[in-house]
Amino acid sequence: MGEQGQVLVSPQIESFKQGSQSRPFYYGGQIHIEAKHEEYRKLASGLLILASHIGGFGRGSRRPLHMLDRGMRGCHWFVDYEDKLHLKYDREQWQKFFQQLRNAFHNIEHISGNYTSSPFQGGRCQDVFDRNTQIWLMRSPEQKHPVDVNNWSDLNNTRGSGLNLLYSSDNFKGEREIKDSKTGERYTIGNANVGGKFSGVPSYVWIKSIFSPKEDPYQVITIFGVDHRDRLAFARALEAEQALLVIGEMPDGDRSDAIDPTPQPNTPISSSKRQRPDPPKLKR
Repeated sequence: MGEQGQVLVSPQIESFKQGSQSRPFYYGGQIHIEAKHEEYRKLASGLLILASHIGGFGRGSRRPLHMLDRGMRGCHWFVDYEDKLHLKYDREQWQKFFQQLRNAFHNIEHISGNYTSSPFQGGRCQDVFDRNTQIWLMRSPEQKHPVDVNNWSDLNNTRGSGLNLLYSSDNFKGEREIKDSKTGERYTIGNANVGGKFSGVPSYVWIKSIFSPKEDPYQVITIFGVDHRDRLAFARALEAEQALLVIGEMPDGDRSDAIDPTPQPNTPISSSKRQRPDPPKLKR
């Protein structure tokens, strides 16, 4: 705050195509990353790779591009990296990448002097890569790339295997209010302990579709707060479908009350077992 940043990220939109209810908007361009130190540039580049493999932008960023209630929802974006920077359906490659990302965080500590603080507030302790976060890979061989989709109503071939699994049970989906088309009556469905109306918490699951010309499509599924039994149920379902757990572990136990804070919440991916000094106190 009050100081010039260490990294400058500049997106440049070069092409745009108007969207419609059945066809998505399209943007194309370049992303430029500048930094005062090479270590910051490496970290920003690594975070860009991570971001493009786990989620999207804007409303519906937690979901792949798909049709929902006769309207388009979700986001699909990708970055034209060098071939070696594409993360494949490979546990070893994902784990090696995360280790490189941890190292990048450690390498800037002596430059920045900053330390991570917990963003935990009240009952919301998600969207943070802590010890209760998992990343799964799930094959989705029948899924079509967005540019090849002619009929977005063909849900099985556009949503992908991970999103189809999430939508297969209201136990996996947050609490929401729907309206009966015949009677006009409104009623609530879904699971209050995993999102929706519960404390204003959005979905605990991110899903991103990955397409490569050299292999079948797969989806990256990120689960937050997996130590809660209602959220763990979706992880168990992924396990039953032989999805690949690449980041995180299955917890030994689980909490039954989603409102209680997670024990020792929000240990970031940049943490290590070595003892850190306390961050400097601010002076008035």
